[in-house]
This record gives sequence, C-alpha cells and structure tokens, in this order.
Amino acid sequence: MSLSETIGEYTSYIADNGKGIPDSRKKHLFDATRRYDGVGLHLSKHIVERYGSRIEVVDRVPEDSSQGLEVRVWLPKAT
Repeated sequence: MSLSETIGEYTSYIADNGKGIPDSRKKHLFDATRRYDGVGLHLSKHIVERYGSRIEVVDRVPEDSSQGLEVRVWLPKAT
C-alpha cells in the first residue's frame, strides 16, 4: 500500500501479486447487479462517491492482468 499527495487530493494505492482479474470482468466489478464474491467493492464505491472521492481497479503491471491488481482510491483534502 502506498499514498501520494497532490494539490487538492490524496491517492491511496493498494496492490497484490495474485492471479489478477481479466479486463472483461474488471469492467463489471462495481456493477451492483453482478455479485462476484460479496459486496465489498460495491460498498466501497458507494462510500467513496458519497464523499466526493473515486475508486478504480487496474492491472498492477500495465497491460498484464495476470500479474495482480491495484485498487486506487482518490480522496479530496479537507478544506
């Protein structure tokens, strides 16, 4: 896990080196009508968006979904 800071926001990066998730499945991870193994990502997306943030899931190694995944969460700085 890592954290970076830019003007107006923080970005948290959480990654693993597991088997990854194919792109065809990644695009549906936050779709509430599809339940893969629980509601964790659906709930996470709902919470971060409610507070003006955003979340995305990408390949840990760009263009190689078999090398794990990375979850990125952008959080606005408090004003």
